[in-house]
Amino acid sequence: MADAEGNVLHVPGTSAKATYQPKEILASYARYTQKGVTLAQGQGLLAAGTVLYRNSSTKKYTATASGNGAAKGVLRRDVDTTDEDKLANIVMSGILKNSLLVGLVSQAITDLNGRVDADRDWFIF
Repeated sequence: MADAEGNVLHVPGTSAKATYQPKEILASYARYTQKGVTLAQGQGLLAAGTVLYRNSSTKKYTATASGNGAAKGVLRRDVDTTDEDKLANIVMSGILKNSLLVGLVSQAITDLNGRVDADRDWFIF
């Protein structure tokens, strides 16, 4: 009786098809802060977890250090910057899953004042 047509509540905008679930880079919400930034165009698809640097002349963020730029944060979600500048959120501090980070070199760890906890697979900054 519960399956009778009149007893089924249909929810608009849903389907049984699989949807894309972005990977979550946060290991915890403790000490977590994020900021909205502009990503420079022409970098292609930037994956969630990419370490980002701020270009001091354009004030836009890139996946590679330009000049003597320092790492400023980590990209929260996948963003395609192929054709135009894009707005995105970067994690400025928190506890992230270390294995999901892209471009985390020793200089970036120093720039972000962070440390790696290999036992828990965390990057804390």
